[in-house]
Amino acid sequence: MLKKVLVLVDGAENSFRALNYAIELCKLSAGELIVMTSVKTEMKVTAEAAPLDQELRTQANNEAVKTGNKALGSAKAVLDGSGISVQYILEFGSPAAMAMKTVEKFECDTIVVGSRGLGTIKGILSDSVSTKLVQDAHIPVIVIK
Repeated sequence: MLKKVLVLVDGAENSFRALNYAIELCKLSAGELIVMTSVKTEMKVTAEAAPLDQELRTQANNEAVKTGNKALGSAKAVLDGSGISVQYILEFGSPAAMAMKTVEKFECDTIVVGSRGLGTIKGILSDSVSTKLVQDAHIPVIVIK
């Protein structure tokens, strides 16, 4: 039985297909859904950084946070009224690495992720999130096309 399902969303069409699939899994198993998005930031400001430099980096990070919150907000709009227990997570860093940390932290049973639809060769060469999760995860990974 699936108790906790992690689904990755990024605003792309395939991530919402993955979200809808994860919703159905949770309804069937009365499980909890962990909705995660991950954004990359430039938040490496050293003590000797110029104030303007720090301000530019902070603005870039604020834009990344807005993008992440937009993806989570769209997922929330889909989930409102679903009756499923949901937690929303915004992480900073590589989506695959952050997904693995989230799996450990929340003791997830399954990961659901959308495919970018690049095809086998292109997907392997581009190091896609779904490919990395399938290779590295110690729990089932469902890739939605």
